[in-house]
Order: sequence, then structure tokens, then C-alpha cells
Amino acid sequence: MKFKFFLILILLFLASRVLAQERANEYERTMKTAGFWISRHPSPDAVIMGHGTIDQFNARLRGNKLTKDIFTLVGAAPRYGLVVHYASQRFLPTREGLYEKKNDDFDQLQNSALDVGTPAAVVHTSADGRWYYVVTAISDGWVEAKYIALGEVHQVRKFAEGGDFAVVIRPKADIFMNKSMTDYYDYVRMGMRLPLAGIDAGRVTVNVPVMDANGTLAIKQAYMNAEDVNIGFLPMTARNIYKQALMMLNQPYGWGDMHGEQDCSRFLQMVFATAGITLPRDSKNQARVSHRVVDFDGKSDDAAKIAAIARTPAANTLLVMKGHIMLYLGTANGKPYVIHDTTASAMNRVIISDLSLGQGTFKGSLLKRLTRTVTIE
Repeated sequence: MKFKFFLILILLFLASRVLAQERANEYERTMKTAGFWISRHPSPDAVIMGHGTIDQFNARLRGNKLTKDIFTLVGAAPRYGLVVHYASQRFLPTREGLYEKKNDDFDQLQNSALDVGTPAAVVHTSADGRWYYVVTAISDGWVEAKYIALGEVHQVRKFAEGGDFAVVIRPKADIFMNKSMTDYYDYVRMGMRLPLAGIDAGRVTVNVPVMDANGTLAIKQAYMNAEDVNIGFLPMTARNIYKQALMMLNQPYGWGDMHGEQDCSRFLQMVFATAGITLPRDSKNQARVSHRVVDFDGKSDDAAKIAAIARTPAANTLLVMKGHIMLYLGTANGKPYVIHDTTASAMNRVIISDLSLGQGTFKGSLLKRLTRTVTIE
């Protein structure tokens, strides 16, 4: 009798383990869609910040010198221009890379990259005239002069701030110079805005900057797939943040935007830009964008960290550690999950993971390394 009872207990235990594993496998499959996280959010369609509040948020970041208004630079007499083709932004005026070791893909001279239509203030020119030192709203650095068309400040400002506009909501969106959309020009990445010139069936007409025969700025009409853009900014809701973040899932990692891709901080900057939020370019400054933070130190145990994370709002909370930053998605099966662009375990792409990632390695788990939560509101 005792043996039968003991056997039943073992079978029940094994069955519960099987069910738990099946549930975990089901989570692993379905959590790769926005719908999974939308369904778990208490109010996915509530507006987190309206346009007026977002304007105030962006103004506060500029006031705290985390981002810039390039049209109000003090102590400089810049020229102004627009980026005409995707361009790397460098710490020194050279294409030559600086690497810590052989076959390293982390060029220490790569700062960022600028998409077509990015407004820029040119504050220096290299001695050979081939490079401009440019200031943008979120990054500074050297850009090859051939990618910047200079114009009048009012022309650049009107392009950047005036009238109706389209916002890119795909990881990458193609630009064509003819209505049949066969004359390819370049692509722009998620979060970029371009002035809107018209809407047609399945197609939008936008204005793009080009360099004319004299080497100066000219504006031309171009064409994009309507499904690649939104007219105006998306409302800042959890649903939209989830949709944009999950659209980036499995996109390749690119240190400092190398190879036309994005790193951890650019990934977040792109996602939130679709709602009109101008986050700083690097993770160190993104960690400073809000007064609503929770800090951890070496004495904070794992349970305390998990509890603190669970109290923060999903979809608009960033999780910070030295050299890395992530977006908190919510909890599943009792664990907090994040989406982030990472090189951990040679993944080199945007992934969803729980915070145990890295456990057993020299650096330790994400949870162990976590230093702060930052809520964007």
C-alpha cells in the first residue's frame, strides 16, 4: 500500500514537471509576438504620455543636456545641412578602424550613424575638407562631407520641424525616386521622420534631401511604401511600444550602428522615436532620462531586484547595467523578461530573454549586473 502511494506521488510529481515544461515551451514560442505581452499588460491602450507631455519630456532632456537643439547652439557659428545618404559618424575623421584585438567587430572609432534626412550642425571641417564635425540632436562626431548637403538654416529647420510628416515604423524602409518605385535611393530606419508631400494608394510621397550639381542642399520628392510609415507619431501606448520593439526581434546587432544595424541603446532610441520621444544615443545617458528610478548596489539580492522590477510599468521601463540597457516587457511564469540588442553568448541580435542570461559566465547574469530601473513618463 505504501509503495503504491509513493508511486502515485512520483507520477504526480513527474506529471507536474512535464506540464511545467510544456507551459515553459509554450511561453517560449508565443512570447516572441507582441500579442503575448499586450494580453498580459493591464492597460495596453492607455496613453502613457500625450503629445504635450512628450514635448515637455523632450524639452527636459535638452535642458539637462542629454540631447540638443542644434538650432540654438551657444558658442559656435555652425553651418547647417541635412544627411543625404546613410553615413557613419566617427570619433576621428578617418574610415580606418581601431580594434582591441584581431577579428574584433567593435571599432572603437565608430560613434553612431545618421539616416537620410537627419538635420546636422556643422561646427568644424577637417584640414583636407573631406570631413565635417557635426552635431545632431543625439550625437556628435565626424561625418564624410560628401554625405552632408549644406543649406540655409531656415531650409534645414523647415525640413526638420515644419508641416505634416511620415514616421518610419519598420526596421528599415526603402526610398525610391520614381512613382513606380524602381529607382532605389536609400533606406531609413525605424523612428526617422520625413516631410509628407502626399498619400496615394499603397504609397506615400515624402521630401528627401539631395546634393545638387553645385554641392548644396536641394529637396526632392521621393516615394515609400505606405505600410512602412505612419502619418505622424504613434500614440505612446504599451501596445505600440510592444509592436515596434517586437518588430525588431532578431534584427542583427551593429556596434555604433556599424553595417547599417543598431546596438542596444540605438534599438531603444528607434523604438521610442516612433512615438516622438527623443532618447539620448548612448545607454549611459538613457539611464538618466527620468526621475523615477530604482537603484541597486552590490548588497541588493536577486529577490529584491525581481520584486522592484515587478513594481515598475512594463513597456516603458528600461533596465540598466554597465554598458548595456534593455526594455522591460513584463513577467511570465514568475520571471521578468526583457527585449534587448545583445552580443551575449555570440547572439549578436535583438532577443527576448529572462534575466538569468549570462548566469555561470565570468560577467554573471543580467540580474546580478543590474544597477537601475528607469521609467519613461
